[in-house]
Amino acid sequence: MSKALFFSLLLLGTFTKVLNAQTITYCGIWFDYDAAGNRISRYPGCKTFDTGGIVIGNPPNAKMIKNSASNNIDEIPVVSPNPTGGRYKISIAGNDALVNYEWYSLDGQVIDKGSFQGNTYNGDVSRFPPGNYFLKLFWEGKSYRYKMTKDK
Repeated sequence: MSKALFFSLLLLGTFTKVLNAQTITYCGIWFDYDAAGNRISRYPGCKTFDTGGIVIGNPPNAKMIKNSASNNIDEIPVVSPNPTGGRYKISIAGNDALVNYEWYSLDGQVIDKGSFQGNTYNGDVSRFPPGNYFLKLFWEGKSYRYKMTKDK
């Protein structure tokens, strides 16, 4: 009887975990494409994905979050240009808080880091070899991750 009760509780705990699925929000620049694969629009925003308890790639049930106090697209840090030849700019409208940033190689090693305060920051990664990198910003208790390409 105790084994049956144990397995029943284990099974109930598994279903409870799936029913209490987490969501994950990605903020950045999004693109829409037509049926031929041509980009037809570009817009900043946040999308929330229901992970179903597991995160593998981008789940298909994306919903656009409209402007709200907690997800105002005007407050999302914008990094441009991407790809970059070396110089880049981080813009955060109305910011006067400290922003920390870290550049990561694709294998997860921190290769550069620093901080700034203010609406804009002009950085330079011209010493990086061409390739793909992740830029992670830490601002007002949140983190933002960008996949950046450094070309020649």
